[in-house]
Amino acid sequence: QYKRVLQLYKGGNREYLIQEIKKIFPEAVLVFITPPDADELEKRLRGRGTEDEETIIARLRKAAKESEGVEKYDYIVINDTVKECAVCIDDITHRKEDVLAECSADNADNIKVINQIRQDLKKY
Repeated sequence: QYKRVLQLYKGGNREYLIQEIKKIFPEAVLVFITPPDADELEKRLRGRGTEDEETIIARLRKAAKESEGVEKYDYIVINDTVKECAVCIDDITHRKEDVLAECSADNADNIKVINQIRQDLKKY
């Protein structure tokens, strides 16, 4: 059995895309990846050194909107480090039960992280 990865980029009607993906591929597993907090997101954007200040601020303003509909995903992965994030995604693809509950999109801790990021990004 083959596994495919489809990355949904920013923009467009994400909820519609999720609905269509689930319609075409009912077995699809949707994973939303997020930084641990708004400060870390800003630090990572600035640390790349590839974008000017205006672009960084615009991306921070968009970030809260991009998390809308996160509840439609199957899993939320908090990207503390690349290694931990990759291990978690690998565990999800291999259906490791302990990780599945921890990363579930209806896990209250994950929703709190998303809501806090949305709140913190309002300053932009």
